[in-house]
Amino acid sequence: MKPSGQDEINYLDFFRGGVPAGAIFYMNLGGLRELVKKRFKLRAHFSVQSEVCLIGVVSYFEAFCGDHFASILNICPQLLVRLKKNGRDVSLDATDLLEVGLQSTHIGSIVAERYDFGTPQSINSLYQHLLQITPFSTQERKRYEQILNDRNLLVHHGGISTMKYSKQSSLVAKSVHYDSISVSQADFLEVAGFLESIVHKTVKASHARLVEFMEQQPISPSKVQEKAIHALLWVD
Repeated sequence: MKPSGQDEINYLDFFRGGVPAGAIFYMNLGGLRELVKKRFKLRAHFSVQSEVCLIGVVSYFEAFCGDHFASILNICPQLLVRLKKNGRDVSLDATDLLEVGLQSTHIGSIVAERYDFGTPQSINSLYQHLLQITPFSTQERKRYEQILNDRNLLVHHGGISTMKYSKQSSLVAKSVHYDSISVSQADFLEVAGFLESIVHKTVKASHARLVEFMEQQPISPSKVQEKAIHALLWVD
């Protein structure tokens, strides 16, 4: 990150890693899709590629939700007032400000780091408080909960069923602690397509609401901010 006052601000400075979150997600998603289509010398009943890619795409999606949220705050820190009114902690550690610079373009990133983007409920709640949008509909929320259940079973139990998982799925009781889930190429591609649609919808809706918020305040964005706002739409 550039020390404050040393270099002119670039519109990409508002984004973590210097790249809009939607663009990062799509680049990573493309890599996973290519990987899952490759044929390695594995026994036929193994689905290691698809399982690893499922874990990866959920991780990249969670990162998108947090990074996109942070970028919006970086571009328009006035939204911190709305978050505070909705009961969110927006306090800053003074030493963090010294670390990034008092005029940093990543004040929103510092705030967003303390929020949980790990469930559809928390994601909906955070974006509702920020821009009055909800990335997940009721049915989409249920679908993502199923995806998270599979992902968590793979990460924490190697895919072998547990009592908790059986209660969250249609798995029969006698299969608990014995059977394991199997993720096919088709399964992964369906999940990837689903998360891709949520990212696309979230980017479009949040961009529109951000522009609307700044017009209503009114807030006159600088030329650099205008470029950053447009860059939010980079999703493919």
